[in-house]
Amino acid sequence: MALRTVEDWSEWLDFLPVDGEIVATYAKSLVDADFTEDDISELSHDLLIELKISKPGHRTKILKHARSMQSSSSISTKVIKSDVKLPTLEMHSSPSKFRKFLIDWQIYKSEHQIVGSKCVTLLYSACDSMLQNNIINALPNFLQTSEENLIEYVKNASTQECNPTVYRLEFQNLDQLEGQSIDQYIDLLRDKAVDCQFLCPSDTCRYDYSEYAIRDRFIQGIRNKKVQTTILTNISGLPRLNDVLKQAKSIETANIGVSTMSDDKLDQFAEESGVYAARSSSYKKATRKQFLQSNNTTHQESCCTGCGKSAHMDYASRKEKCPAWGKSCNKCGIRNHFASVCRSKTSTALALIAHSREVDKIPIQNEFLLVTVT
Repeated sequence: MALRTVEDWSEWLDFLPVDGEIVATYAKSLVDADFTEDDISELSHDLLIELKISKPGHRTKILKHARSMQSSSSISTKVIKSDVKLPTLEMHSSPSKFRKFLIDWQIYKSEHQIVGSKCVTLLYSACDSMLQNNIINALPNFLQTSEENLIEYVKNASTQECNPTVYRLEFQNLDQLEGQSIDQYIDLLRDKAVDCQFLCPSDTCRYDYSEYAIRDRFIQGIRNKKVQTTILTNISGLPRLNDVLKQAKSIETANIGVSTMSDDKLDQFAEESGVYAARSSSYKKATRKQFLQSNNTTHQESCCTGCGKSAHMDYASRKEKCPAWGKSCNKCGIRNHFASVCRSKTSTALALIAHSREVDKIPIQNEFLLVTVT
């Protein structure tokens, strides 16, 4: 608790069983003597007499109160150990960086229980050398100022407020970076949108349309063009930002899941679901292991889908007994079945899969692409 003014000391002396005028008189004496919260440990009977606190009972109560505060502060200091480090602030910081600094500063104070004049000295220490020089030159007696006043000055000195139009121009150039996740990209857009002030210009409205601006920028700036195309195709059903994010994350999750599947798992998945896998690769503009879906339902379900026999219809039996297992179809190029039982209506997949097998050793550079062959 900061003890700088008559009001501060009056609140601190509120425990005394006397009327407000006497408390205010005692408080004024402490202020006139330049006492602060850091000097409480120096209080004594003789010093209180000099401060015109003449009643022994009042002096005793004040000293007991001071010792109890000092004792609790000492206990807290011994118990509290925090790994939270003092945040730093640089000159010429952006408004978003200053907002983060304020949050980190509040957390630091709370974790270390920083109060009173220590807030001012630590706040000064948190500034870089250029900003510290600025404070010294502009506020020679800054150690006597309040934390709130110093924060306000630091904000004005370290940040440069720009017209929202400038921030909007920067916002429109924010694209998703390589290796940046969807969550990281959307957090960046949300942070930058604060300074853009996406508000209705009408004084009677002032509607905040940030969500729609972020949604549109996200769709424009996302690196995965297949995700972008899917979202744009279904945009009428994705009116809000959360709807778009849900769609994008579901595709991203599916791509990650498929990319971890082995060849055998891909074949099993294809065999059991009727969907076949293929990877999209920007290297040589080739594709690798494309998902294909067969629309041919004329083959009887009671027969093996690989060779046409009825002795081994389930996947586990086929792997051990089917003569077609491990062989490629001469019609469509997909493994584990003969052309005589091929379900593909056309042979358009043959060249694709054959090429995929040739480039198996090529590193995968892009995500999986889902394709349906009709």
